[in-house]
Amino acid sequence: LVDRALEEMPKLREPFFAVVHVGNTHLPYKVDPSDAPFQPASSSKDESENAAYHNHYRNAVHLQDKAIARFMRELRAQAYGERTVVIFTADHGEQFREHGQLGHTASLFEEEVHVPGWVDAPEGLLSAEEKANLEARREHPTFHTDVTPTILDLMGLWDAPEIADYRREMPGESWLRRPGELRPLLFTNCSGVWGCAFQNWVVVKGTR
Repeated sequence: LVDRALEEMPKLREPFFAVVHVGNTHLPYKVDPSDAPFQPASSSKDESENAAYHNHYRNAVHLQDKAIARFMRELRAQAYGERTVVIFTADHGEQFREHGQLGHTASLFEEEVHVPGWVDAPEGLLSAEEKANLEARREHPTFHTDVTPTILDLMGLWDAPEIADYRREMPGESWLRRPGELRPLLFTNCSGVWGCAFQNWVVVKGTR
Protein backbone atom coordinates (compact mmCIF):
# COMPACT_ATOMS: atom_id res chain seq x y z
CA LEU A 1 0.00 0.00 0.00
CA VAL A 2 2.81 2.42 0.85
CA ASP A 3 4.43 1.66 -2.50
CA ARG A 4 1.13 2.27 -4.32
CA ALA A 5 0.48 5.54 -2.48
CA LEU A 6 3.97 6.88 -3.17
CA GLU A 7 3.56 5.97 -6.83
CA GLU A 8 0.12 7.53 -7.28
CA MET A 9 0.26 10.67 -5.13
CA PRO A 10 2.68 12.63 -7.40
CA LYS A 11 0.10 12.25 -10.20
CA LEU A 12 -2.60 14.07 -8.22
CA ARG A 13 -3.36 17.71 -8.98
CA GLU A 14 -2.66 20.01 -6.05
CA PRO A 15 -4.25 20.77 -3.72
CA PHE A 16 -5.33 17.17 -3.17
CA PHE A 17 -6.87 15.13 -0.39
CA ALA A 18 -5.65 11.54 -0.19
CA VAL A 19 -6.30 8.71 2.25
CA VAL A 20 -3.68 6.02 2.87
CA HIS A 21 -5.56 3.38 4.86
CA VAL A 22 -3.07 0.97 6.40
CA GLY A 23 -4.52 -2.01 8.22
CA ASN A 24 -1.70 -4.08 9.72
CA THR A 25 -3.09 -3.67 13.22
CA HIS A 26 -6.57 -4.92 12.36
CA LEU A 27 -7.35 -8.61 12.52
CA PRO A 28 -5.67 -10.88 11.60
CA TYR A 29 -2.70 -8.65 12.68
CA LYS A 30 -0.03 -8.71 9.98
CA VAL A 31 3.43 -9.39 11.42
CA ASP A 32 6.91 -10.19 10.12
CA PRO A 33 8.23 -13.23 12.04
CA SER A 34 11.80 -12.12 11.32
CA ASP A 35 11.15 -8.69 12.86
CA ALA A 36 8.94 -9.27 15.87
CA PRO A 37 10.62 -7.77 18.96
CA PHE A 38 7.79 -8.46 21.40
CA GLN A 39 8.10 -12.00 22.68
CA PRO A 40 6.73 -14.45 23.55
CA ALA A 41 4.07 -13.89 20.89
CA SER A 42 1.17 -16.05 19.76
CA SER A 43 -1.83 -15.69 17.47
CA SER A 44 -3.88 -17.86 19.82
CA LYS A 45 -6.83 -16.10 21.46
CA ASP A 46 -6.91 -18.57 24.32
CA GLU A 47 -7.20 -16.74 27.62
CA SER A 48 -4.13 -18.55 28.98
CA GLU A 49 -2.05 -16.92 26.20
CA ASN A 50 -3.47 -13.42 26.55
CA ALA A 51 -0.06 -11.77 27.16
CA ALA A 52 1.45 -13.52 24.13
CA TYR A 53 -1.55 -12.54 21.99
CA HIS A 54 -1.10 -8.94 23.11
CA ASN A 55 2.54 -9.17 22.00
CA HIS A 56 1.34 -10.48 18.64
CA TYR A 57 -0.67 -7.26 18.29
CA ARG A 58 2.29 -5.15 19.40
CA ASN A 59 4.43 -6.78 16.69
CA ALA A 60 1.78 -5.76 14.14
CA VAL A 61 1.99 -2.18 15.43
CA HIS A 62 5.78 -2.37 15.12
CA LEU A 63 5.56 -3.45 11.48
CA GLN A 64 3.02 -0.78 10.65
CA ASP A 65 5.10 1.92 12.36
CA LYS A 66 8.01 0.99 10.08
CA ALA A 67 5.80 1.22 6.99
CA ILE A 68 4.48 4.64 8.01
CA ALA A 69 8.00 5.86 8.79
CA ARG A 70 9.13 4.86 5.29
CA PHE A 71 6.10 6.57 3.79
CA MET A 72 6.90 9.78 5.65
CA ARG A 73 10.61 9.73 4.71
CA GLU A 74 9.90 9.21 1.01
CA LEU A 75 7.02 11.69 0.97
CA ARG A 76 9.13 14.43 2.51
CA ALA A 77 11.91 13.77 -0.01
CA GLN A 78 9.60 14.83 -2.87
CA ALA A 79 8.87 18.42 -3.90
CA TYR A 80 5.12 18.02 -3.34
CA GLY A 81 5.90 16.54 0.08
CA GLU A 82 7.19 19.94 1.18
CA ARG A 83 3.65 21.25 0.66
CA THR A 84 1.74 18.30 2.14
CA VAL A 85 0.27 18.10 5.65
CA VAL A 86 -0.18 14.59 7.03
CA ILE A 87 -2.79 13.70 9.66
CA PHE A 88 -2.48 10.28 11.29
CA THR A 89 -5.08 8.57 13.43
CA ALA A 90 -6.54 5.14 14.15
CA ASP A 91 -10.20 4.19 14.07
CA HIS A 92 -10.23 2.36 17.42
CA GLY A 93 -8.09 0.69 20.04
CA GLU A 94 -8.11 -2.92 21.16
CA GLN A 95 -9.05 -4.49 24.47
CA PHE A 96 -7.04 -7.44 25.72
CA ARG A 97 -9.40 -8.58 28.46
CA GLU A 98 -8.79 -5.49 30.63
CA HIS A 99 -12.57 -5.43 31.14
CA GLY A 100 -13.31 -9.01 30.21
CA GLN A 101 -13.55 -8.45 26.46
CA LEU A 102 -11.19 -9.08 23.54
CA GLY A 103 -10.82 -6.81 20.51
CA HIS A 104 -13.22 -3.93 19.97
CA THR A 105 -16.90 -2.91 19.52
CA ALA A 106 -17.70 -4.57 22.85
CA SER A 107 -17.50 -1.41 24.96
CA LEU A 108 -16.50 2.23 25.12
CA PHE A 109 -13.75 1.82 27.71
CA GLU A 110 -10.55 3.80 27.16
CA GLU A 111 -8.69 0.80 25.74
CA GLU A 112 -11.08 0.85 22.78
CA VAL A 113 -11.59 4.59 22.20
CA HIS A 114 -8.23 6.18 23.10
CA VAL A 115 -6.20 6.17 19.90
CA PRO A 116 -2.90 7.71 18.71
CA GLY A 117 -2.91 10.75 16.49
CA TRP A 118 -0.55 13.39 15.15
CA VAL A 119 -0.28 16.14 12.56
CA ASP A 120 2.94 16.64 10.60
CA ALA A 121 3.17 19.95 8.74
CA PRO A 122 6.36 21.11 6.99
CA GLU A 123 7.80 24.40 8.24
CA GLY A 124 6.04 27.40 6.77
CA LEU A 125 2.71 25.76 5.91
CA LEU A 126 1.03 26.84 9.14
CA SER A 127 0.88 30.35 10.52
CA ALA A 128 2.38 31.01 13.94
CA GLU A 129 -1.13 31.18 15.41
CA GLU A 130 -2.21 27.91 13.76
CA LYS A 131 0.92 26.20 14.99
CA ALA A 132 0.35 27.45 18.53
CA ASN A 133 -3.27 26.30 18.47
CA LEU A 134 -2.22 22.89 17.21
CA GLU A 135 0.41 22.60 19.96
CA ALA A 136 -2.25 23.46 22.54
CA ARG A 137 -4.11 20.30 21.56
CA ARG A 138 -1.43 18.16 23.21
CA GLU A 139 -3.11 18.75 26.56
CA HIS A 140 -6.66 19.31 25.30
CA PRO A 141 -9.17 16.48 24.72
CA THR A 142 -9.61 15.90 21.00
CA PHE A 143 -11.90 13.61 19.07
CA HIS A 144 -12.39 12.15 15.62
CA THR A 145 -15.19 14.68 15.17
CA ASP A 146 -12.39 17.28 14.90
CA VAL A 147 -10.67 15.66 11.92
CA THR A 148 -13.09 16.85 9.21
CA PRO A 149 -13.09 20.51 10.38
CA THR A 150 -9.28 20.42 10.55
CA ILE A 151 -8.94 19.05 7.01
CA LEU A 152 -11.40 21.63 5.67
CA ASP A 153 -9.44 24.34 7.49
CA LEU A 154 -6.13 23.14 6.04
CA MET A 155 -7.66 23.38 2.57
CA GLY A 156 -8.94 26.91 3.22
CA LEU A 157 -12.61 25.88 3.24
CA TRP A 158 -13.69 25.99 6.89
CA ASP A 159 -14.93 29.59 6.67
CA ALA A 160 -16.39 29.24 3.15
CA PRO A 161 -20.03 30.48 3.13
CA GLU A 162 -20.96 27.60 0.83
CA ILE A 163 -20.57 25.09 3.67
CA ALA A 164 -22.03 27.20 6.47
CA ASP A 165 -25.15 25.05 6.78
CA TYR A 166 -23.05 21.87 7.00
CA ARG A 167 -20.60 23.45 9.43
CA ARG A 168 -23.37 24.20 11.91
CA GLU A 169 -24.19 20.49 12.05
CA MET A 170 -20.61 19.41 12.76
CA PRO A 171 -19.88 18.74 16.45
CA GLY A 172 -16.09 19.05 16.02
CA GLU A 173 -13.72 21.99 15.73
CA SER A 174 -10.57 22.67 13.75
CA TRP A 175 -7.31 21.96 15.56
CA LEU A 176 -5.88 25.05 13.85
CA ARG A 177 -8.22 27.27 15.88
CA ARG A 178 -8.04 28.07 19.58
CA PRO A 179 -9.67 25.28 21.62
CA GLY A 180 -13.25 26.18 22.44
CA GLU A 181 -15.37 25.36 25.45
CA LEU A 182 -15.67 21.63 26.05
CA ARG A 183 -19.08 20.35 25.02
CA PRO A 184 -20.74 17.01 25.75
CA LEU A 185 -20.39 14.51 22.91
CA LEU A 186 -22.55 11.43 22.40
CA PHE A 187 -20.50 8.33 21.52
CA THR A 188 -21.70 4.97 20.25
CA ASN A 189 -20.00 1.94 18.75
CA CYS A 190 -22.94 1.46 16.35
CA SER A 191 -23.88 3.35 13.21
CA GLY A 192 -26.17 3.16 10.21
CA VAL A 193 -23.38 1.71 8.09
CA TRP A 194 -21.79 -0.72 10.56
CA GLY A 195 -23.61 -3.27 12.65
CA CYS A 196 -22.49 -4.22 16.13
CA ALA A 197 -23.10 -7.12 18.47
CA PHE A 198 -23.14 -4.97 21.62
CA GLN A 199 -24.85 -1.56 21.55
CA ASN A 200 -23.02 0.87 23.80
CA TRP A 201 -23.71 4.56 24.35
CA VAL A 202 -21.84 7.11 26.41
CA VAL A 203 -21.72 10.88 26.88
CA VAL A 204 -18.20 12.33 27.04
CA LYS A 205 -17.19 15.80 28.16
CA GLY A 206 -13.47 16.43 28.05
CA THR A 207 -11.82 13.50 29.78
CA ARG A 208 -14.94 12.55 31.76
